[in-house]
Amino acid sequence: MADPVLFKNGFVAFTTSTGSSTYVEVDANKSVQFPLSKAELDDAVMGDTASVFFPGLTSMPLSLTHRQDFGASGIDQKFYALWNNGTPFKVKMRPVDAAVSTTNPSYIVSKVRVFSITPISGSHGELLQQAVEIRPCSTAALTRSTST
Repeated sequence: MADPVLFKNGFVAFTTSTGSSTYVEVDANKSVQFPLSKAELDDAVMGDTASVFFPGLTSMPLSLTHRQDFGASGIDQKFYALWNNGTPFKVKMRPVDAAVSTTNPSYIVSKVRVFSITPISGSHGELLQQAVEIRPCSTAALTRSTST
């Protein structure tokens, strides 16, 4: 059994050029959630003795939480512009900010957009955070790689 992976230095980056392999890393990550699922389509027919299902459309929402930064090239400016303009982009994630390998795969979603942002979130005396919700667009493709 492999050693457990402690999530402390995750990698999230994006590029607005669909053909580019040069990504801009997103700083100040606090949390990343990238659940993958397929719709459950009812596939039961007369004579079946159980509810059976067939996998349908893929769902791959991405939820990010960052320490907020209102600087000239900060988190707020990056994600606000992507949300406000509806700009499609490509996102790449890895469990650890290190070389891609069999124990540190990269996940690339080829075409996504920011669907919601929470630019100000926090309580008195806490550091501000920004929540970002990213969803795939038409023609989006998911790639899992242990070499790129």
